[in-house]
Amino acid sequence: MDAGSTFLITPFKTNTMDSFEVAVRTIKDAVINSSASEEHINLVASLLRLTEDAYTLVRWPESQDLMEESWFRDEAILAIGSEEETGSSAYFIPIKRLI
Repeated sequence: MDAGSTFLITPFKTNTMDSFEVAVRTIKDAVINSSASEEHINLVASLLRLTEDAYTLVRWPESQDLMEESWFRDEAILAIGSEEETGSSAYFIPIKRLI
């Protein structure tokens, strides 16, 4: 992927944060139990820490499904100012809500 491209995560519904914690734990275990070097294990751990506070752009119509979630009003951020690129109902969604 080149530096100018946009990476989007396809959302799926989740009602609890447990799924995020399970995903993080599963990835950590898989990396630790692999033949990965300590450097690679540390890189994966850093990436997992970043996802706790990171957001990704979710465009319409996928954002519609997320609007029904209890956390949506408090945590989703409407992407305004670039509607010509994102569409009129795109939101920045916490990655932890999509895992």
